[in-house]
Amino acid sequence: MYWEAPTCVICLNELSANLTVTPCGHVFHLECMEKCVFNRCKNCPLCRNRVLPSKLTNISFALIPAKSATPAISGLSEEEMKDLQALQNRAREATKEKEALELKIDLTEKFLIEKEAQIKWFQEMYEEETSKTKNFKRRYEETLAQLQSFQYESEKYQGLFNNAHKKLKEVETKVTELENVSKLIEELENTQSTVTWANLAKEKLTAEEQAAHFYNALLITTNSMKNLEKEMKELKDLNNNTAQQFSSTKRQLLMVRKENENLTKQMSTLETQLNTSSLKRKTEDAPAILVENAMNFQPMFKPKKALSLLASRQ
Repeated sequence: MYWEAPTCVICLNELSANLTVTPCGHVFHLECMEKCVFNRCKNCPLCRNRVLPSKLTNISFALIPAKSATPAISGLSEEEMKDLQALQNRAREATKEKEALELKIDLTEKFLIEKEAQIKWFQEMYEEETSKTKNFKRRYEETLAQLQSFQYESEKYQGLFNNAHKKLKEVETKVTELENVSKLIEELENTQSTVTWANLAKEKLTAEEQAAHFYNALLITTNSMKNLEKEMKELKDLNNNTAQQFSSTKRQLLMVRKENENLTKQMSTLETQLNTSSLKRKTEDAPAILVENAMNFQPMFKPKKALSLLASRQ
């Protein structure tokens, strides 16, 4: 009876030297097993059990050649020998194709893992950018409300300023009239007509009555002048305070407008980044629904339109 040497299922060559055994008990060429374990699937080619490189055991033995190895195949004809060799060649080619397919499967799995990681990253980035957009919208609305409040206060102070200015003009007019009256009285006292009037008054009134009349007239004029001066001073103070408040409100209004412009620029930059990220996802074969959502993303508000409306109100 003659025995044939076993063959390696990976390369289909005889197991004669440089062998290794797996924990599951299967024997292969060391070189063939290293290619499988180190480079590809890390599974046993026969039973598909998990095999770690550290669990491989190298074995060595010598095959004693039989006295005649030809009788095992001596009964085959030349044509049958050619068929056998052709079958062995086909088996080797099939093994190589199998290895190529396994390698392709490994590469495809790695590619899918990378794509899943990219999809997850794009989803996280999309959620983060959406959150930033909502935050910018909230800040923009708060700034717009503050701007409208400052405009209302500015208009109110402008009205107070105009009223105070108008009253100040009226008081100045009254003061001018009283000054003219006072000058006229002084001129009358210094003219001959005043003397004539005093002489006529002496005939009808006593000196005390004349003095009382002059004192009362002077007292009334003096009190009127003091009241007008006091009112004029109060109006000037009110005018100064109103002017200061108006200036402060204008400065705050300018600061709010500047901040509003900065927010608008940031919103434009954010929209550009979102559009660029969406285009990149489409070119890298991201899921169709994520690409469609990203490409159809529209900003939740239009800062330019809000600014134009605000400018028209001013």
